[in-house]
This record gives sequence, C-alpha cells and structure tokens, in this order.
Amino acid sequence: MADGNPTRAFSAGLDTTQSFGQPDIVWNHLDPGEYLSPKWQKLWKPVVCAVQGMCTAGAFYFVNESGARAAVRWSLAPIGQAPHPLPRSGGPNTLFDDLIRQIGSGPQQWKLLVTLAAPTDPVNDATVAWPAQRRVIETGTVTLTSVETERAGNARDINFDPMVLPDGIEPSDDPLLSARSAVYAASFRLRAGEHKSASAVNVGAVTL
Repeated sequence: MADGNPTRAFSAGLDTTQSFGQPDIVWNHLDPGEYLSPKWQKLWKPVVCAVQGMCTAGAFYFVNESGARAAVRWSLAPIGQAPHPLPRSGGPNTLFDDLIRQIGSGPQQWKLLVTLAAPTDPVNDATVAWPAQRRVIETGTVTLTSVETERAGNARDINFDPMVLPDGIEPSDDPLLSARSAVYAASFRLRAGEHKSASAVNVGAVTL
C-alpha cells in the first residue's frame, strides 16, 4: 500500500518505455506475470525514491506492560518535500539518482504516524481502509542525511522481515504479514547465493 504522488513513478514490477511485444493475436499472448520482476527488467527502484509517502501493509498491535493491546497501522508522511516530475526516461537508475540529488541538497524527512483502530475496524485485511477520522499520533521523524553506494556491511546482506518485532509490538492475524515474511526470506536466500558484483548505482558518480 503506497500513497504515491501522481507526478512520480511507483513500480514493484514491469516498468518500461517499450512495448511488451505481445503477438497481434490475443490467444497467442504470453503471460506477462512471468516477466513482472524488476530484476528481470534490469530496473532497480527503491520504494522510498518512488513515493511521497508510505503506509504499512497490515496491522500490528501495540502492547503495554499490563498486556492491553491496541491495533495500529503506521505510515510515513513527507516533511517539506515539494513534488517534482521525474524524466520518463533516463535509464534504470533514474529514481536512485534523483534520491541521491535530493539528499545532496539537504536532509529528507518523513513523519512517522500511527493510526489507532476502533473496535469495529478490520485488522486482518490490509486491503480495507480504516475511516479517515481515526486518531493519528505523530510518534517521531525519519531523517535521511546521507546515502552510500551499496556494498557488504551497509544493509546489502540484511533480510528485512516484518515479523521480526521488538518487545511491545505484535503482529495481527492479517495473512499478508506472514506471506511477506516468507517472500522476503526466499528473496534473501536467492540473493545470498548470487555472485556479488559491484553496485550499478555509484553515489559518487551522480552529478548533484
């Protein structure tokens, strides 16, 4: 789930300026689902580059010392980021390059917001929006002050698992959470078995 600005591109799969190349006869079409991998398309687009805000895919519970639980969804809202159009072409690293330039011009910040569910709100289906009038608490600020070229030791070899949670936070029954956990683990295993080559994105090579 993402709250993207219409002037910016967001894609977790196929994103290319060229046609997919399907035959004219519809019955001979290939299943495009087999080619919806950004890696297959040689495109690498971090979500933080592509959207003006984000929200959690699934609900969690905040649990206090007495065991009382409150269902929440978190979101990130940009602070002082003026939307600007990106070039529709420019190579597979366009969004990376744009993020590098943004951080080069100053820190990039997002408000970390937590929305509290009412007892009647569904917590096991991320596709159902909660009413807009629910209480929202600003819990902190995410600030990016620098960016580094990907290499061993700076998060390249980390599995980001939404089910690995600190004390006081528990997952809901939303099946999307466990599905994401399994997919991320499978992705990590595949990446760990690959030959490690230099990153295609070189921070120092981007003109600010």
